[in-house]
Amino acid sequence: MALKSSSLVIWISPGIEELVKKLKARNTDVYLISRGFCQMINPVASILGILQENIFSNQLLF
Repeated sequence: MALKSSSLVIWISPGIEELVKKLKARNTDVYLISRGFCQMINPVASILGILQENIFSNQLLF
């Protein structure tokens, strides 16, 4: 599934939006844990409505 965030096209696994919605409807905290970089993960988390404090990823320093 492709989602748009500003000028980026973001591909996520099919069904993830529905899963996150169902978990939130059950008052379940949703976390995003990734070996990827937060600069790439944060837009996806934002689209899915995952709280920033529930994101665990690497920070790319440059």
